[in-house]
Amino acid sequence: MNVAFNRAIARPSAKLFGRVGLRGYAVATKDSVELPIRLYGLDGNYAVALFTAAQKTSNLKEVDSSFRQLEKVMKHAELREFLANPALRKEDKSLFVKEMTKLCGDNKVFSNFLQVLSDNNRLSLLQKIYLKFHELMKAKNNEVTVTVTTATPLDEQSMLRLQRALSKSSFVKGKLVMNNKVTPSILGGIVLEIGDMIVDASIQSKVTKLNQALNESI
Repeated sequence: MNVAFNRAIARPSAKLFGRVGLRGYAVATKDSVELPIRLYGLDGNYAVALFTAAQKTSNLKEVDSSFRQLEKVMKHAELREFLANPALRKEDKSLFVKEMTKLCGDNKVFSNFLQVLSDNNRLSLLQKIYLKFHELMKAKNNEVTVTVTTATPLDEQSMLRLQRALSKSSFVKGKLVMNNKVTPSILGGIVLEIGDMIVDASIQSKVTKLNQALNESI
């Protein structure tokens, strides 16, 4: 058994997973489940398959929780390297599924999902699948991610005031999920990323525009 894998799964904070019918879902099956958005690619297919199976068995909340916990564990480089190894033995993959299932509890949908990935040699796609699955969950819950980039961290009250102001605007519809990203190079001001829209009111942006205007006038 790989030593790095032993270290990675031994994290006490990693509380994970589960098990049900995803065995035939190498390609996503929609059936009667309505998907909130379209996804593409192999990772998208697996994400849709998991979402579909969880919806059908009323396990979506539990599966989402399990996947969030798994994503935390996947941040450890040792585990990512272990799963990315093309020579990974069948015994090691089986042990991974077993340990993750044990840490997670008894969610059959998520455990079968892991088993399908193991059987198809797709465990290395876990992080990409998580991102696609997270997109589905955000769309289902009508969530809009707002990334607030500032030169220094914003306090909680400032974030709340900004959230209230945005929620009253006509161009933002849905439940706002606020994130503060600190980037000193913008010098000051603020950059808002709201879904696919970017509002750049940073000092760096103003300086760049001023330099462009000066260069054009010469």
